[in-house]
Amino acid sequence: MVLGYEVLNEKTRPPNKNINFIHPLPGSDESISRDFLERVAAIMNPIMKEHNLLVNSLHEHEPNREFWGRNWNHGERIELVLKDMRGQWLSFRQVQEVMIHELAHNKHMNHSKAFHAFRMQCLRQLQGLWARGYTGEGFWARGRTLLSGSYTHDRPLSQEYMPLHICEGEYREAKTRKPKAPPKPKPTYKEREQRRIIKKFGSLEGKTVGGDEGKRKALEGGKVVKSKPKVAASQRSRELRAAAALNRLGPDNPLGFKPVKSENPLGFRKEPVGVKQDPIVID
Repeated sequence: MVLGYEVLNEKTRPPNKNINFIHPLPGSDESISRDFLERVAAIMNPIMKEHNLLVNSLHEHEPNREFWGRNWNHGERIELVLKDMRGQWLSFRQVQEVMIHELAHNKHMNHSKAFHAFRMQCLRQLQGLWARGYTGEGFWARGRTLLSGSYTHDRPLSQEYMPLHICEGEYREAKTRKPKAPPKPKPTYKEREQRRIIKKFGSLEGKTVGGDEGKRKALEGGKVVKSKPKVAASQRSRELRAAAALNRLGPDNPLGFKPVKSENPLGFRKEPVGVKQDPIVID
């Protein structure tokens, strides 16, 4: 019994006990289509047994340009395309791989990582069956028949008449998927630095203290030094900052500060070591 159904008074031995019904499309090739589907079901027997994969009915689907197969409700109905748009039979192994894809949807309906991992596991098992020459159990182990000779080929068919997607789910996802934007060019080092400066200061335009040679020479006390101070806490950096601060005050220095070139650029008075100052008393 598969999915709550039990088939009684079967006329022939089923190729796979995990599949209840097999339905080819009616027409002149109905007998070949049935043989095709039965042999696909027969070779899936050990894989479906091991993973407890159940299918109520396996159907042939009419040729189309959208998909190769589809799975309804976790195996209640699986449909496989057996011919291309010109009516030529698809490769037997190719249809088996589509069947593996649809059986994987019994476990995982979405195309997730877990789905692809399980599909690859079943596909490796199928390839092992091919290597052994396995075609089925009992009657189905006899191999090729006059009917199977019509489709057991591995010749490639023209992609012009083949479906675009392996299953209907991929076809629907492709219709709703937004096209990817073209990749943005990677910015150069200069562009990255400019963006960093704009983000931090708001503009690329600015003035560096001592940026031009004349101003720098004046701040350096007549010396010509091409390099910039390497360490912000160095004596030369302190002197440049102090000279720049005095320079910003201009000639009309309200506080009466005068530039002093010495180790003490701000002109602070230093007391000799060991000399005590009288305390300042405020009445």
